[in-house]
Amino acid sequence: MRRRCRGVKVGLRRDGHVNASGKGARERSSDPETAMAQNRLLDDFARLFTDAAGMAQGVRREAEGVVRAQFERFIRDMDVVSREEFEAVREMAILARDENDRLAERITALEARLAAVEATSKS
Repeated sequence: MRRRCRGVKVGLRRDGHVNASGKGARERSSDPETAMAQNRLLDDFARLFTDAAGMAQGVRREAEGVVRAQFERFIRDMDVVSREEFEAVREMAILARDENDRLAERITALEARLAAVEATSKS
């Protein structure tokens, strides 16, 4: 990939380094110390950005924890029941309703038997 910008030809080598050549391009120094200094500088920048990204993730996790704790405290202060408590009470209400229906049928059957016994004793 090559681009021209104001007489400077810029290209990306396979090893990831940038080539700049042409009028206005900086001369590359063949001095190994300069190349090492440039590599150190790029390594420092990469390390800085990596640390910043890690710190941003840590801040995000911390903020999520604080918001979650505040929300849980808010819900607890509102005296709202938990999902488990709601489901347990709901199940108890269903069982109580079923038992009431069963007992109502039993009372109806007993009243019918009582009425039959009273009818036979009067006759």
